[in-house]
Amino acid sequence: MKFLSCYIGGFGKFVNRSFDFSEGITVIKENNGWGKTTLAVFLKSMLFGLDGGRSKSLKNNERAKYFPWKGNVFGGSLTFSYQGAVYRVERTFGKTAAGDDVRVYDQNNSPCYVFGDKPMRLGELLFGLDVESYERSVYIPQGEVPTGELPDTMKNRLLSLLSTASSGEGAGRAVELLEKAERALQAKRKPGKGKIDLLDDRLLEIEQAKASSRQFMELAKETQRKLAETKERVQLLSKRKEELETVLGQEAAERETAARNAYVHKIQAEIAELEQRFSSAQEFFKNGQPDLARLNGVKGLIAEFYTLKATADEIEGKLREAQRTVSELTLWESKRDSAAKMLDSYRSILSGDKKTAGAGAKRNKNTAQFIAFGIAALFVLLGVAMFGVDALLGTVGVLVGGVVAVIGLALFKKPAKNTAADNQEIAKAYEECQAELHQAEQMLANIPQGARAYVQDLLSKQEQITALLQERKDVLDRFFAQFKLQELFDYRAAFATCQTRATEYAGISAELSNRQAALQNLDKMQFTQPFERSGEWGSLQAQKDGVDRELQEYLVYRERLQTELETYESRNITADLEAEENRLREEKSRLERRLFAVQAAKEIMLRAQENLATRYLDPVTKYCHQYLQTMGAGMGTLRFSADGMPLFEEDGMLRETAYYSEGMQGLVGFCTRIALVETMFKTERPCLILDDPFTDLDDEKTEQAKRFIRSLSERYQILYFTCKKERKL
Repeated sequence: MKFLSCYIGGFGKFVNRSFDFSEGITVIKENNGWGKTTLAVFLKSMLFGLDGGRSKSLKNNERAKYFPWKGNVFGGSLTFSYQGAVYRVERTFGKTAAGDDVRVYDQNNSPCYVFGDKPMRLGELLFGLDVESYERSVYIPQGEVPTGELPDTMKNRLLSLLSTASSGEGAGRAVELLEKAERALQAKRKPGKGKIDLLDDRLLEIEQAKASSRQFMELAKETQRKLAETKERVQLLSKRKEELETVLGQEAAERETAARNAYVHKIQAEIAELEQRFSSAQEFFKNGQPDLARLNGVKGLIAEFYTLKATADEIEGKLREAQRTVSELTLWESKRDSAAKMLDSYRSILSGDKKTAGAGAKRNKNTAQFIAFGIAALFVLLGVAMFGVDALLGTVGVLVGGVVAVIGLALFKKPAKNTAADNQEIAKAYEECQAELHQAEQMLANIPQGARAYVQDLLSKQEQITALLQERKDVLDRFFAQFKLQELFDYRAAFATCQTRATEYAGISAELSNRQAALQNLDKMQFTQPFERSGEWGSLQAQKDGVDRELQEYLVYRERLQTELETYESRNITADLEAEENRLREEKSRLERRLFAVQAAKEIMLRAQENLATRYLDPVTKYCHQYLQTMGAGMGTLRFSADGMPLFEEDGMLRETAYYSEGMQGLVGFCTRIALVETMFKTERPCLILDDPFTDLDDEKTEQAKRFIRSLSERYQILYFTCKKERKL
């Protein structure tokens, strides 16, 4: 199939324009706004027509978008060759599809009926595709190269090309019949009902009817007694009603006037009260009336503020705990270091000879005294500093400093001697010091070593949360400044107050409008039901109303009891219901077995159909993979899902084309379209319409795509539109 020429009477900006098309590639390189896309859409519309024109958006309404700008006849003609013959299709378009007209002529300008009397769907007759499938293969509009699932008509076309297509269609038909049989037995969605659903409904009705039957059979005798009393009561009430109506009718005129006056006075008083309340409600809103949209919009910001506040409180609690841990870590590190230094001193004393030991003992004694006083001072300072964080840790620090100071004083009292008694005492002190070191190391092992870094991390988070809180607080403070709030101490309470006031404002406003409208429509009202009045008239009216209600209730009650009594006395319905229930349960069991068999058969047919569906895309996959390699697309192995969705296998995973760049997506879409055309059209090849399909490709792939199109022109007629010289063929 080839396009030979076209004439545009009126289509968008084109008026009385003709175009001829060459055998291989027809390239139209024009600037933006020339009408390249308009010409491409015109050619498509000559084959498939235009949409119904119901969309209000020009983007989705081609009929409105391409209506002639200068008021010419909306339409034109296309001359084409098909199966060795030349034809001309002429179309004119109306405001809706009902006003369209299409005619086909042969090469002798005689009316041609090869495509039917009115070939409105000429494109489907030529290509075996609907317009959606045509736009997904042969026709490639600018910027629209989708790579999603294939339309059903295209799937059917591909399936029909398989040698086992008849079996596939049979499988599809079998699945449809099985699904229909399944729905007939049990509906998948409400309110639809299958045979089993209807049986369940009837069984439920029977269960309810059985309970009702037993109840009414027990009350049958009581009902007969009540019926007799009811008839007597109805006669008495009817007589009393007539008497009261006679008395009340005499005061109708006076009652009408009094009721009207009372109504007006009441409405006027209510209006005055509502106007006062309305004025008071307006004072709360500085702008004069509530802005409900803005009020509702700030609700999420309030929730976010308190979420941040809770996070800040949580971080503060964690920070206090972490700081106590750091203080404990510092304390035991100090103890460990002190004990280690003392142990070094004691080792020197215990390991030297007598003369050296005596001198060393004196030297180490002085050194130990200096260290002891230094450590004592350190602990006292740490204890004083920790009072601000934790009083217990501060007290412990001061006490430890005092103990170390006492040890230092004890060292001053004895001269440096290296006697046997001294060595024993030093050995004992060495063991005690070693125990202290062991204790300190054990305590340090139980304290997380990353405590200081954790504190710094918490301080950083606290700073961030505080900044976010302040930012939200500033916005909320500015917002609530619009209202007359006495004290802004809780945003949620303030929001609730504003919302309550706004609701109150709307209610008062609506009520005030209703009251004013009632007062204006006073002449249209009938005051047959007056306001309550004191005296004998009020008592009589109340009596009449009570008699009316009671009489109606007795009449309805009498009829209902009579009907029920006749029904349940005529036969023993409980036995009949039980018999029907047993029969229905047997029928339900039989249908459930049948449903199971139908579902099992459908499962088998669906698997068979799915296996067939994977075969119809094999040639498409082959062609598309070949074209992608030709155009230098370095992606993973190409796969197609059963619905025609292109996927790429990379690193052991299947990825949709949405994971790739816009250019790669367009390239995959273009190759998929050409692969579909290669697969579906083996004899009568269509004319490919390419409306600048490579706008997202880089320079290298653009050149490869141009070479690819040139190679395609050896097998296909191609209409190529572009606005860039670097994309021109």
